[in-house]
Amino acid sequence: MKHTIFFINKNPEWNQELADRRYKGEESERNLYILWEDEIDIEGEPMSFEVLEDETFTVRAEKDGSPIEIKVPETTVFRYNYADGNSTDLAVSSSIVEEIDRRRINNEEVVYVYMKAEKEIFRPYAGLYLEEEPEL
Repeated sequence: MKHTIFFINKNPEWNQELADRRYKGEESERNLYILWEDEIDIEGEPMSFEVLEDETFTVRAEKDGSPIEIKVPETTVFRYNYADGNSTDLAVSSSIVEEIDRRRINNEEVVYVYMKAEKEIFRPYAGLYLEEEPEL
């Protein structure tokens, strides 16, 4: 079965009233409903999927050529578990998660993660979405 997860950044300034009045309820160039979205196809055949709320997510990176770990508290982690004991983790600051919608469409498991933040979401790579940039 194919697994896909969408991270969707909703516009905090979306005006439904304007859309209804001028554009038959639809978004327009000046009144966007969605600012951007990332689609991630999950590799392999995960055995299970779980959503872990208010977790601390560990980011592994490099600083000045040396490996570092950054602990990011209060995240919602989307974990795909594999038979060999490995997992794929994706994370979002819990404060910006508005809704999680999980669906089976034909032979595909699809997860939609709707996010809304008052300022620009920090996304250092596809699969990590934070309310603000963590301190190094």
